[in-house]
Parts: sequence; structure tokens; C-alpha cells
Amino acid sequence: MTDKPVVTMSPQSVSGVNVGDTVILGSYAIGVPPLAYQWQYRGAAIPGATATNYTITNFTVQDAGYYSLAVTNLYGSALSAYAIVTANHTITQAPTPTTNVVSDTNPDNAQHNGLNQGATWLASSGSRTGVMAFGESTNSIIVADSADLDSTNGETITFWMQSSGVDTNTGGITGAAIVERPVSGSSGAEFALVQLDNGDLQLFTPSFAVGLTSTKSVSDNNWHFIALTYTGTTSGGATLYIDGTLNVTNANSSGWSPAGSPLSIGSGSDNYYNPYVGNLDSFRCYSAILSPSEITSIFTSDALADPADLDLDFEFAAAPGAGVNLSWPDAGVTLESAPTLLGPWTPVSGVSSPYTIIPTVSAQFFRYVYPNPGANTPQTWIANPYLM
Repeated sequence: MTDKPVVTMSPQSVSGVNVGDTVILGSYAIGVPPLAYQWQYRGAAIPGATATNYTITNFTVQDAGYYSLAVTNLYGSALSAYAIVTANHTITQAPTPTTNVVSDTNPDNAQHNGLNQGATWLASSGSRTGVMAFGESTNSIIVADSADLDSTNGETITFWMQSSGVDTNTGGITGAAIVERPVSGSSGAEFALVQLDNGDLQLFTPSFAVGLTSTKSVSDNNWHFIALTYTGTTSGGATLYIDGTLNVTNANSSGWSPAGSPLSIGSGSDNYYNPYVGNLDSFRCYSAILSPSEITSIFTSDALADPADLDLDFEFAAAPGAGVNLSWPDAGVTLESAPTLLGPWTPVSGVSSPYTIIPTVSAQFFRYVYPNPGANTPQTWIANPYLM
């Protein structure tokens, strides 16, 4: 026997603990009795935890951290080594932030930030300032699918483009994809606005429900304003405007929708189309059919039209900025975001781990949830089973 206590066996670390599990920490000490025990969490005493074992029931992510056992008697005290309890159900952040987040500057509605995959920001090009340049390799800006971008009742896409033509040596079969939303297993039959080899623009839609080809070339290295309106209903159709003037229109042969697919700007998702080579500016999506007068107004003044229905606005006023890389270990879960720790929590659609976010006013906190309460069966973790 010694005078002051000696911890001869410290509690052992436990990793991969799931929410709802039970964790039993055990330690062993010797010394002149009576011995008093006090468990600590991150260096602070845990009220009522005064036995040789400490049990965490119904584990939550807030229970993850460092645990230790302090042992005292009349002659002194001793502290065990730390046991680290690690939660499996945690979202972790990469130590280095990403710098490829394209910020949606939409002033009124939910933000849909994009991830830049190879395009280059330019301070100016010709008459326009703050543009994104797309080169000869496959590069794009990817925006996750969202219900805001999936309406079949009326959508408008507008942007400015500057291009000298299609690079036909990059492996694609036809044209260059300026905007695309892929359909799995349907190369060439997805939603895509394509710059053809001869400089015209052509629209493709799922199941070839509607198509149109412009009568004006845009491959002259000048800035051109493009507006595409469309509906996915059987009675609808698509209309293409170039430089504020209606160029071509066509009716749908059947209903269609781009829902479920990410929005790709600057390249396609497969090798059917060549990547776009040129500059883009002021890329916007509206959940409404803009009128001819509104489209002409944008062309002449570059002002926003119908802000209440504006779903996406990439002005490229600054280079892509820093975001946060989040990752989590479990599959089949739903990522949620909230403006405060207490909610309200809203599902983040169409994401998987790892996921890059840039915080917004409505998305300051993130968590993930199981699709049903029984997705995780609680279990018991015994750190030092030989002490039980």
C-alpha cells in the first residue's frame, strides 16, 4: 500500500460511439483508504460521478470529449490518464477551407452557391467586369439540384457570353455545353443549351420533348445576351432570345422536367458535348417566364428582372471564395441546416459526404439525421471490460 493514491489502470478511450449508445468507463487505483473518486469531463467535475466506474447513457455528440478520474485520500490525490470518447455521428470540418465556392448573390430567396471546378475568374473582359473564363479542359460550375430550379410551370435562364467558337479537339461529339442538367443513361437527350460548331445555339431537352436552333451565330468573340424561357408542361414550349430580341421558339411534344439533376455551367456531365470555351457573366435563373419587355430591359440596362422569382444569381463580382468542407461517416442520412442551434432545421437537398458549404444567414448550423428512429440500434461500449 502507498500513502497517496496511485492510478494503476486508467480508463481506456472509445471511438465510433453512436448516438443513443451506452458507454461505461472504468479505472482502478490503490492507496491508503478511504479513497474518494471523482470523474471529470474536460477537466471539470461531473456532478454525482463518484464511483470507480462512470456510465454515459443515451450518448449524444455533446458527450464526446476527454474523461478522467481523480482519486484522493488523506495523503494526496492522483489523476488518471485521459480517455477520449469519440462520436461516430459527427460532422467534421477540414482544417483548410476550400477556395472554390461561387456565391449566389440572390437578394431575396434561398441561396444556391456553386462549386467552381476549373474555371478562372477575370476582373474584366471587354465591356464587362467580373467574369468567369472557361478553358479548353473540362471545367464547370456545379449547383446542386433544388426544388427551386425544378419548376415545370415556367423558368427563365439568362446570361452574357463571349466566345470565339467551339474547341472541337476536346473529345465531344457535338457543340459545347454552356448549360446542362444530365439525365442518367441519356447522352445527348438531357437538358442542355449548346453552342454548335457553326456558332448557333441549340436546345436539347429530356426525351427530345422540345428542341430549337438559333438563326444567329454567337461565336464572334463579342458579348451576347442570351435568354431562354421554357415550360415543361405538354402545352408549353421554349423560346430563345439573343441580345434582347426573340430569335426562335418551339412547342413541346410532351411534358418534361430537368428535376433531380445538378445544374452544370460550362461543361456537360459526359463526353457527348465539348466543354464551353469562353467567358460568362451574370448567370441568372428565374422561376417564371420573363416577358419580352423584361428581357429587353435586362439587355439594355443589365438590371434584375422579377426579383421575387429570382432563384439564382451569379454576378461573378469577386473571385470564388472560401467555403467549408464537411464530412460525416454514415450513409443514408439527411444533412440539415438551421440559422440557430435550436432550429428550425431544414433538409439540404441532394448532398452527400463530403460536402462544401458556405454559411448563409439561414444556414449557420448543420447536423444529420437518420431516415427513421430505428436506423441505429443502441449498443453498450465497455472501455475496460476486465474491470467489470
